[in-house]
Amino acid sequence: AGMGAGGQRPLAGLQAAFLAAWVAAVLPRTADALHLRSLPSSAFVDGPAPSVEGYEVLNHGRFGLDTKGMAALGGHVLLYVVISAVALSISLLLVCCMYDAAARWCHRAHFHACERKVERVHKAFSKRKGDFPLCPYCVEPISNQPSPSKVVFLCGHRFHVDCVNKWFCEAPSKAGCCPICDDMGAQAMDAEQPEANGEAADATSANDEAQSFILQSLHRLYPEIIPKACMKRWASCNTEIWLSDLSCPKYHSILAKKNMQ
Repeated sequence: AGMGAGGQRPLAGLQAAFLAAWVAAVLPRTADALHLRSLPSSAFVDGPAPSVEGYEVLNHGRFGLDTKGMAALGGHVLLYVVISAVALSISLLLVCCMYDAAARWCHRAHFHACERKVERVHKAFSKRKGDFPLCPYCVEPISNQPSPSKVVFLCGHRFHVDCVNKWFCEAPSKAGCCPICDDMGAQAMDAEQPEANGEAADATSANDEAQSFILQSLHRLYPEIIPKACMKRWASCNTEIWLSDLSCPKYHSILAKKNMQ
């Protein structure tokens, strides 16, 4: 029994020593193997193990940018900036051209509207029969039938209600009077018992007054096409002269060079 117990003790001591030696020899290698498996393939290099400084260089080469990469990136950025600037310049030029074309079209349309109104005036004065078919304020056609949208003064001149209200707002002291005659009562008294010879003279005078008022209305609507100098020239002329003398003013393009003086 004593021998058996003494023999087991040395055996247990040997087992403990062997286990300690195995742990000291195997576990560090296993830990190193697991650590190496977690590293990327680029970390494995031939030769001796890299030092800390080499590991820093390796990380810089992996995550940083070298000189060639920086040059290529700079070239791409510069190319992008140049292309963006050219595209922006072309876009601005197209916008300016479109705006200039629209402004030129509006300029021509404005002149044609004035020309149509002058033609209406000429046709209305050429007939000289019946009531004047245009509103002298806006130079637009007015209905011959009774309508709440028009007003007829005692002198016979007809206006749109809105146009008369605008004229009364512009000249408050003449409210209630005919814009052409400026004296509704006197014209009504003169029209009660007209004489045969004086009727034609009154009609001619009324036409002249209406023509003068319409000329002022055209100047108010189109001051750049019918300026004051044109009004003075047309004041004593027939409406046919108005048509022949009417001309479209020159359009000044925004793309043209301005004379800086």
